[in-house]
Amino acid sequence: MGIATIEKNVDSIVHFCGDSKAIARLAAVNLVIFLLLMLAGFISRLTHADSSWTETVLLLPAPPAEAILRPWTLLTYMVTQYSVLHLVFNMLWLICFGGILHETCSDRTITLLYLAGGLTGGILFEIGAAISGISGTLCGSSAAVLAVMTAAAVIAPERRLRIWIFVTIQAKLKWVAIAMILLTFAGAGGASDYSGTLWAHGGGVIAGGIYALFLRPSLYQEKAQPQPEPSRKPAPKPPTAEGVRNVANALDGSFGDPARLDQLLDKIRVSGYNSLSRQEQCELEEISRRLRHSKK
Repeated sequence: MGIATIEKNVDSIVHFCGDSKAIARLAAVNLVIFLLLMLAGFISRLTHADSSWTETVLLLPAPPAEAILRPWTLLTYMVTQYSVLHLVFNMLWLICFGGILHETCSDRTITLLYLAGGLTGGILFEIGAAISGISGTLCGSSAAVLAVMTAAAVIAPERRLRIWIFVTIQAKLKWVAIAMILLTFAGAGGASDYSGTLWAHGGGVIAGGIYALFLRPSLYQEKAQPQPEPSRKPAPKPPTAEGVRNVANALDGSFGDPARLDQLLDKIRVSGYNSLSRQEQCELEEISRRLRHSKK
């Protein structure tokens, strides 16, 4: 496979992700980690080894005391899925809603929003653990994807989507997002404790809403730069009666004088025709006209 073929395939993937390199990178990270986890599980089954170490390394533990000892899990949990369906649905939602968000936001903004949703979800998960005694671990990109979904729905609520549910229907983005959020809260996984899922997913929705309602206008929105208005040079005014008389008087003394014609032509050659004053232009035109008539 040549470099050109690889580049073509990469471009196709980016185009599938709404022409957003950020979405393509985020989806790729989630997919690679998922495949590595599947490979680790396969090797563990062949060797009868314990594969629970992957959870210790990647998942966010509920007790805040344990999370403090593994601070990197606040980042790794949001790109870790153990279920194929969990991975597929999260990535499809990310591509769908992230592509819409990319129409008005930069790749950098999408990446920051994904991280903000994941971090907020993880922090609220730990707060819920401290308040209500949540146990277990947290994994999955649902909170991060919900931040992207919420922001897209708030920014472009009237945008219509084509959805296939046995038949093709069109629905406004705000209703689709509300339905997806409700389904996520109703029973989607992500934490071994259901209440932990609610805390984490709520954090993602809050992060997306704060971005769309408060931060976007002042921090991230690419404001259109005002385009300078095209310069409109005033049309040259027609010579007045006095100007015509002055030209005529000048021509009475200069017509037929080759030095005057050479003088005007030299000025044009050095500085261009526009360097001539209105009176000199009229004078040149009159000399040219008389010269043409004198040759007939």
